[in-house]
Amino acid sequence: MRTKVVIGIVAVLVLLTPFYAEAVTAAEKWFERGQTLRMNGHYDGAIRAYGKAIEHDLFYAAAYNNRGAAYNHLGNPQQALKDLNKAIDINPRYSAAYSNRGRSYNDLGDYQKALKDCSMAIELNPRNVSAYINRAVSNGEMGYHQQAIKDCNRAIELDPRAVHAYNNRGNVYGLLGDHQQAIKDFNRAIELDPRYAKAYNNRGRAYGEMGYHQQAIKDCSKAIELDPRHAEAYYNRGFSYGRLGNQQQETNDYSERRRNWDPGMHRNF
Repeated sequence: MRTKVVIGIVAVLVLLTPFYAEAVTAAEKWFERGQTLRMNGHYDGAIRAYGKAIEHDLFYAAAYNNRGAAYNHLGNPQQALKDLNKAIDINPRYSAAYSNRGRSYNDLGDYQKALKDCSMAIELNPRNVSAYINRAVSNGEMGYHQQAIKDCNRAIELDPRAVHAYNNRGNVYGLLGDHQQAIKDFNRAIELDPRYAKAYNNRGRAYGEMGYHQQAIKDCSKAIELDPRHAEAYYNRGFSYGRLGNQQQETNDYSERRRNWDPGMHRNF
């Protein structure tokens, strides 16, 4: 009897194996499609593709992780957390998922949780560049400026083209009053990504702090051209217009800043 049961189970497995293999193949195809869409900035399409991959494989940790990363890019950290929690449940040693969840917590202003997740990501993979960048944000927001610089330095050491590391390090130097060094970092960030709106805004703010208001207006205007809803760029440009005596433009820019303000979308780190 036992032999018959074993044979029956084996027979069922043999019958199901082709269907499982087909489902896995379909999941991988949708995942790759999601990768292509995400890398080209089509985050909504990527989210749909990763969702299809998950439909075919409910335990596809990478699909949950990457869909969470796409939600982060779209400014939806709450939805990202659901996916990233699932990715970590499936694979508790998934460094990238901890790093991405750290970014979600940063966007939600929960810097202690972000710091914990990013540190775990680094423990699991000491060469995880994004984890150092995200931890630098946590440290910078909590006032641990030297630690933030150290994290950015490590990210740049691992990847000399880590554009966000230059931007974040520039922000920290600005907070420390070293605007010359900050501008050098923003210059490098813009050199690496000429469409990086935050770097233009941050450089504009640094120029404004130094009293170079024409240059500040130019940079902030470029940031607004690249991202018309960049609230802080309107604020910084308005500040410089005010210092140059153009009160009408100052008022207009401050109004635009209020209209577009979204603390989650317009953090400068």
